Amino acid sequence: MSIRKRGPNTYQVRVYVKTSADGRTHNVYETVHGTESEAKAVESALEIKYGNLESLDFYNMTVEEYLLNWLETVASKKAPKTYEFYAMHVNNRIIPALRDIKLRKLTPWMIQNFYDNDLSERLDGKNKPLSSTSASGVHRVLHAALHRASRLGIIPRNPASKDVIEAPKVGRSPARALTIEEGRRLLKAVGSSRHAVLIITSLLTGIRAGALLALKKVDVDLGEGVIHIKQDKTDAGARDVVLPQQLIPVIWAHMESTKGDLVFPGYFRNEEVRLYKVSHGVMARVCRHAEIPYIRFHDLRHTFATWLSQLNVSPRTLADCLGHEDASFAVNRYTHSSLAAKRQVALLIDDLVSLPDMSENPQKPQNTIMLLAGASEKCVPNACQN
Repeated sequence: MSIRKRGPNTYQVRVYVKTSADGRTHNVYETVHGTESEAKAVESALEIKYGNLESLDFYNMTVEEYLLNWLETVASKKAPKTYEFYAMHVNNRIIPALRDIKLRKLTPWMIQNFYDNDLSERLDGKNKPLSSTSASGVHRVLHAALHRASRLGIIPRNPASKDVIEAPKVGRSPARALTIEEGRRLLKAVGSSRHAVLIITSLLTGIRAGALLALKKVDVDLGEGVIHIKQDKTDAGARDVVLPQQLIPVIWAHMESTKGDLVFPGYFRNEEVRLYKVSHGVMARVCRHAEIPYIRFHDLRHTFATWLSQLNVSPRTLADCLGHEDASFAVNRYTHSSLAAKRQVALLIDDLVSLPDMSENPQKPQNTIMLLAGASEKCVPNACQN
């Protein structure tokens, strides 16, 4: 389904209809003259009318029945990896805990109890708590499923909404950017890894791992030295990335040595390339070989952004290079002050003011502060406040 604006206060709503005879789909269109909210209401009505929800008994539907139907609905709309993520949490976590509850009777308290108690243990038997990332993933999936149910009018509101429950929070690891010297050592050490070109490309362009793994050879124009990013995390992420000249022959040789449409094939020796393994196992080995502290794969992007900020690249250009619409967000999220930059600030302060000689009266720091402010040496704190 989709909504397209066709003119002032005019929207076109499209719904895919599956015929029972051959399983094929065709489009049904409806034009709405009004607001976008009214168009969304029409979209919801059409989805109930033509979608596969119409054969279900809404009143007696259990959480399990609804979630399995929801998975069937999103299977054709989401990327395979996204669907796999949804199905994993639905089948392994949510359904076992909530399966027999009637959907209309599912309350925020039930969901909160599920988060507080059932998400404390791992399913793989390891003697450690479930990671905050996994717990947050369960919430995101359940929230998305129930959001659709509330939007379609199956339930009055989303009981997993953040304004009524305390959702699991992801404990973010602090980002770390490499210094220039550490970056050079990493580039020397990475040659021993079969993921060398993937790592080098991310470090020198700031492209996200997901976008690199989805990158197709037809979207790489080495003659112009440009990569056309068409799949990324945000709409602004679709962009043209200009390659450093020294990177062009490296990528060319890599593409010549690989088969298939992808620049970085999803399989290597019949084993699927998983970002988790690259970010942890591969990066750990490379950092160890380079004799630098461990960094995650995504920290390569942080490093690229920090280097650009140290080169005084404008915030707008920085955001464009990273694929962000908001320039201030790019600056705040991805750039980090280096120790060299902080030393430069200290030098500027030294040039701005001079400390008095404290050797004769080292026990009165208050007087020192006032001297820097230009106050009289005879002025004492209480007198100055009056």
